[in-house]
Amino acid sequence: MVYNEATWLRAIILMIPYIGSSVDMLLYKKGNDTEKFIAGEDLEDGDNCYLNVDDGKFYKACAVSSKTGSTLIVKALQPINKDCKGVFLVKGKYFSKNLKTGTLFLGLEPGKLSSAAPKDSDNVVRLISMVLNENEEYFNPSSDWLTLK
Repeated sequence: MVYNEATWLRAIILMIPYIGSSVDMLLYKKGNDTEKFIAGEDLEDGDNCYLNVDDGKFYKACAVSSKTGSTLIVKALQPINKDCKGVFLVKGKYFSKNLKTGTLFLGLEPGKLSSAAPKDSDNVVRLISMVLNENEEYFNPSSDWLTLK
């Protein structure tokens, strides 16, 4: 079970005076909207993934083509092995490090986001997250996207 789903454990940690909320922030990586899906390849915590409509599994998303950047986008919340079920963030806060304030777009590197929109022909431009501060992004993939010509 991922810490994010252990509401009883979160409640206990939050009751610890002075440090409970800080410990919770280190371990809790999501908003309230998570789902379990099957990974189509080995995934790491924080990988942004797209739904492959052919097999119903999730793979690392990238802005290289509309196939890998136009369907449902979610974020892996744990390492997940190929063909195994895991927890994914559908929408909400995700805690990371060294973020720069602004918008994050689907990146050209599989599973990653970029602060700059792609500019090459046939790339997908899609807004994925807003950076709230250097350690926190609000993951809320837009359903709107376009390809460059």
